[in-house]
Amino acid sequence: SPGTVLLYEAIEDLFTVDPPRRISFGFGNNQYKEVLGRACAPASNLYAVRGLTNHARFALLDLYNLALRYRRRAKAAAPD
Repeated sequence: SPGTVLLYEAIEDLFTVDPPRRISFGFGNNQYKEVLGRACAPASNLYAVRGLTNHARFALLDLYNLALRYRRRAKAAAPD
């Protein structure tokens, strides 16, 4: 697709001018990430919330950890 070609050209230009050690393609399972990438690293969002009680903060942390466990199980169960 034109977008993939443009991205490839931009990355090629980046490596010509000032080579990075790592490029993050962000979240998602887009095909171009599999084609252009060579390694996969887990990523997540972190939200800092002010004004919550300690109980509410720990409840959010528990929910976040539950989501991570679910994601790991879903990934492990997914066919290759």
